[in-house]
Amino acid sequence: MPWSLEICHIGLLGTGDATLIVATFQDGDEEVLKRSSVLIDGGRSEATGMVEEVLAVYGINDDAPLGAVAVTHYDADHFNGVRDLIRPPQKRRRTDMYRDVRVYDRGRTQNVTVPAQGTTSRSASIIANFRNPATKNESIIHPYSYMIKDNCERNLVTRDVLSSVNQLRITTNARFPFDDPRVTNAGIRPPYWLIGQEILWNGENLADFHPDHAPRLTCVSANTYYRTVNGGVDVVRSGGLSRERNENINSLGFLLTFGNFRYFVGGDMESAQEDALLPYFRSLRNGNGPLLHAMKASHHGSNLSSSPNFLKTVKPNVVIFSCGQNNQFPHPEERVISSLHQYTPETKYYNTGENWRIDSEFGIPNISGVYPRNKDGSLIIDHQVNYHSHVKIFIEQPDNDTPPQEFSVNFYCPEAGPNLNHDANHDYVPARLRADYFTI
Repeated sequence: MPWSLEICHIGLLGTGDATLIVATFQDGDEEVLKRSSVLIDGGRSEATGMVEEVLAVYGINDDAPLGAVAVTHYDADHFNGVRDLIRPPQKRRRTDMYRDVRVYDRGRTQNVTVPAQGTTSRSASIIANFRNPATKNESIIHPYSYMIKDNCERNLVTRDVLSSVNQLRITTNARFPFDDPRVTNAGIRPPYWLIGQEILWNGENLADFHPDHAPRLTCVSANTYYRTVNGGVDVVRSGGLSRERNENINSLGFLLTFGNFRYFVGGDMESAQEDALLPYFRSLRNGNGPLLHAMKASHHGSNLSSSPNFLKTVKPNVVIFSCGQNNQFPHPEERVISSLHQYTPETKYYNTGENWRIDSEFGIPNISGVYPRNKDGSLIIDHQVNYHSHVKIFIEQPDNDTPPQEFSVNFYCPEAGPNLNHDANHDYVPARLRADYFTI
């Protein structure tokens, strides 16, 4: 077996995001010769146990550590779980699972004042103050920066990225403030620095493992900036963004490719950013297939994301919602589901947990993921609970020289339809593992 790829949308109770991507190269005897893994977001603090169980299932442990973590933005239901997973060993159980992990985020949120030309202050002093985490109580972000700083094997790749142009306090004649020599000499990087960079392999030499066919995970948006057709970068104009949720509009977005297969995950980004990426996605399409074969719906299926224009343009085979039953918003929202039914009726969509509102509105659609329950409707809390609520995508090459031809979505669903009311007088319908198949 040559290259294979798995994308596990981890079932978290309530709202939260955690997605594990694992790429593997095996020989004919199925011995693993090369492997890399990336965790995108980690849910809330209480999700760390579920996330680590999934990591263990995929063979990620002290002997085979996690390769990278990407924090799309700093909202608690995406960020806090990551913060607690990489907590220094003296503050949680001992593990080397994260000892060499590379961490990617949207950058620092503090202001940086650059001294005027001709002053005695040096660039070195600017970056020294910038790199060192600010006071620990400034925000939730800086304790996490300390955790990485205190563990020298870990690498906060984006530690020198400033997340907004407005945070750079400088008087300059440069056309763009980040081009000023005082800034470049200090090593401060602009908010779009990560765009275009591949993070699954991080430049590692794959020459011995058929690199032309290896999966790639590339950042395509960050801090309201996005990748353009010619490989450049542009910014979404402020008129199209909702400023009341500043963290969401700064979300990182990633495109995962494997042969002709394309998958998109974008944290909580809004429709304006997704729509801005459409020309770039069009430039990647070969033939008449969809622009995206699969996507995790941004912002858990919120009305602020996944516009009708975006959905009917990308025409995904698969959309996955990361949100549990009875979440507080509620997600996914009716407008997004209605758009899928109206504009992309052949799209199958999946949920990482039961969602009664969608089922009651549209009958029994392609929604999946189910938590095992007792006859009285209460959750069965044991080590199996989260396995029943994941939604997984699996893809593999048929041979070393051929790109993948199909992918599957694996999920649990009730054997005889959902027992939506969890009536105590009826047995709960057991879940069974199912798989849907799609041509690439």
